This record gives sequence, structure tokens and C-alpha cells, in this order.
Amino acid sequence: MLRRLSRGAVGAPRRALLLAAVLLGTLSALGLGVESHLSQSTLVVKGTPSARAVDIAEREFGESVTIPVLLTGPAKALDQQGPRLVRALREDPVNRVVSAFDGDPSAASLRPEPGAAMILVAVDRPIAETVDNGQASVRSAIKDTISGPVKPHVTGFIAIGESLKKTSFDEIRRAERIAVPLLLIVLLLVFRSVAAAAIPAILGGATVAASFGGLRLLTEIVELDVVSVSLASMMGLALGVDYSLLMVSRFREELAGQQDHGPDAVDRAARATVATAGRTVQFAGLVLGIAMLAALVVAPGDLLVSAAAGVIVAVGIGVVAAALVVPAALVLGGHRLAPRHSRERTQGVTAI
Repeated sequence: MLRRLSRGAVGAPRRALLLAAVLLGTLSALGLGVESHLSQSTLVVKGTPSARAVDIAEREFGESVTIPVLLTGPAKALDQQGPRLVRALREDPVNRVVSAFDGDPSAASLRPEPGAAMILVAVDRPIAETVDNGQASVRSAIKDTISGPVKPHVTGFIAIGESLKKTSFDEIRRAERIAVPLLLIVLLLVFRSVAAAAIPAILGGATVAASFGGLRLLTEIVELDVVSVSLASMMGLALGVDYSLLMVSRFREELAGQQDHGPDAVDRAARATVATAGRTVQFAGLVLGIAMLAALVVAPGDLLVSAAAGVIVAVGIGVVAAALVVPAALVLGGHRLAPRHSRERTQGVTAI
């Protein structure tokens, strides 16, 4: 099917690029909202003793998430504001609060020194609801009751997970801003042709953006965390560049080896590229996709599901984009994709 798609792209390159622009553009637009649809990262692997312990605890006591709140500041201010915060938190019936201000001797360890006090809020909600509502409720209570010189610090699994997710996305965007220009410079040095260097760079960036859209669609079926986006970004750029780089290099070789540099030379070189490098790209993508599916069977777990989803989506989009976009770009680019000295020699032969 992909070979037929590639041959069709060679025969109708402008139509193929229009179709690719619509498909990749639509997925890229969907990918703009993927961050808000990712779940909290978890290292619990189904079937392990820790996973069974979590299941037993939830079955016996119900689902809940603990949000620790650390207050620091002068002891007098803590004694005034801390109890107000505890009362505000207990107004929500889903909160079970244990604090250093309860007067219980067992809670003495929650205030190891006069200038620091801990409040533990056990929210009787599933983690997804706590991420959306429970944490916001706790922060709202803190905002209404705590002021300087007391400083509140919200920590725990949810806060750390949200921070990791935000940091991961910030680092992904930063890496892309650095990697793409450097990649373009390297490709220019390798190909010595702006047109030839632009194809891998553009396809790599488009593969990453479209992969985010593919993951956004997958979040409607299965829970994914930020690992999926990190791997989709890394693999999408690497595979998008690698696949198109292989095809562009082979096209240049085929074009240089043509005995007849007439009007049909570009078409023949593009079809030969699809039959050789194109087939290699499709086989490589298939092998990588099967390897990731096999890994899911051998070692299941939410973390690995997210990782495999990121790789599989990036591979799938990279292979389809290479099959549709690159052949069309090769035909339209033609001799402009060859090095300057090769273009000058070809023009000389054509003139003779």
C-alpha cells in the first residue's frame, strides 16, 4: 500500500503534497492540546507486589491521594495562620486532615521545629479527579488563609508530577528550538544544496508536530503520560530526518548515474529511489513498530505503554510521511537537489 502511495506521489507530486499538508496539518493542530490530556506519571507495573498492594489499599480504604502542605515562618505567625488553614481544608467533606496543630501527641512529629509545620490532606478522590479539582481546592484554601511572613509549600506525588510534566514540555520545546537550526546547518554542509537540506529538516519537524496529534487521539483510548510526548519528539525528529535523508541521498545517486539527463531523468530517479530506499524505510519502520509491540507483551506497564505509544506513533507517521511527501518533493525539486557542480555538469550535457 505504501509503495502504491509513493508511486502515486511520483506521478502526481502537487496533489500528494496537498494531501500531506492537510493530514499533517490536521494532526499538528490536534497536538496543540495534548499536554492537558496526559495523565500523571506512575511507576506501578501491573502484576507486581507493589501494584497488588495498591489495589488492596484502594479496595479496603477507597481511592485517595495525600497532598502534604509544609508551612514555614515565624512560630507566632504559624500558630495564628496554621489552624485557620486546617479549618478551611476540613470544610470540604472529601478531605481528611492531619496537622501539627491538632494538639495530638502523635502529631508532634509534624512540627519538628517551631518555624516549620506539616499538614497532611488525604483527598478521598481518584487521582484523576484530585489532579483536576482536589489540588486546586487545597491551593485555594491556602491562598485565602495564608499570607506573609508564612510561606506555604505544596508537595507530594501530584505536585511533583505536574511540575515534571510542565518541565518536560518546556525542555522539549527548548530542545526543538536548538536542534532544528543545528540540524539544518549540518544538512547544508552535507548536501551543499538548500533544497536537499530542507526536505529532511521540514519532514522531521512535521513528523514531531503530527505525532503530538496522534498521541492526542490515543489519549481518548488509553492513558498516556509525558513520556509518550518526550519519545515522540525525540524519535519523530530522528526518524523523520533519517528516513528522508536516506531517500534524498539515494535520489541524488540515481540522478547522477543517469546516462540520459533528459526530461524523464528526474522521474526515473524518483521511481528507482522509491523502489530501493523507500522499501528500506518501510521495512525499518515495520521492524521498529513490531519490536515495540513485543516489548509491551514481555514487560507491560503504564510507563512502557506510554513509551511504546510515543515510538509507534512517531514511526507510523514518519513512514507514511516519507512515503507520501519525499517522492513528491524529489520530483518537484529535480536537479535542484543535486550539488552545484553536478547541476552545472548536467546543464552542460543538456546544452550539448
